[in-house]
Parts: sequence; structure tokens; C-alpha cells
Amino acid sequence: SHWRAAWMPFRVNELTRGVNPLKAREYLAAGLPTFGTDLPELRDMHDVCIGQGAESVLRWLDDEASCDDLVLRRVRSARVENEDWSARAQQLRQPALRVARGCSEMDRVATARFELKRGMGA
Repeated sequence: SHWRAAWMPFRVNELTRGVNPLKAREYLAAGLPTFGTDLPELRDMHDVCIGQGAESVLRWLDDEASCDDLVLRRVRSARVENEDWSARAQQLRQPALRVARGCSEMDRVATARFELKRGMGA
């Protein structure tokens, strides 16, 4: 990437308070220093600087982004490495398989109960 830094300006309102800005992960995956508006989903993200207004962005660019280097970019990228879609799918796959196995077990038990009742002339 030839970008020096990434900035995600949002107007804070009822709609944007519920937004999950996926671009933040993309910017971090590219290793970019990232600045965002104070949104709930960004608050817990490592390496995203939170602030409001143009003055805070300019200060951040002077302070944070000006001392950026390849090591910091690799660290940022590594921190979101397991947040891509394939990693998310894998996280969802395991619980889904457990549920599916549970349903199969429930089906087996229900079938056995039915057969037992049918054998008893019920």
C-alpha cells in the first residue's frame, strides 16, 4: 500500500453507533496506522486511534502516523490476522457442527423411543 495512514470519519448518530466498520480491519491488515470516529465497535480495537474533529486527526497524523515504520505495520497486520472471513467462518463452523451432532443424537433418541413405543403396541 502506498497510503501513509487511514482515516474513517463518521458522523455519530443512531445509525452509525450500530455500525461495524469492516474497513478498520482491512486498513489494519494492510498495516496502516488507523484513526476513527468514536464508535462502539472501534473502541476495543487495538491500533485504532479514536477521536473527534479535524484537529485531532491532524494531531494524530503528526504524532502517530509520522513515526510509522515497517515493524509497526507488521504488528498491526498480525493483530488482525485471525479476523478475516475464513477465520470467522471457522469460528462459526465448530459450534454449528456441535449443534448438528446434537440434533443427530436427538433424532436417534427420538427414533429409538418411537420404535420402542411401536414395539409395545402404542
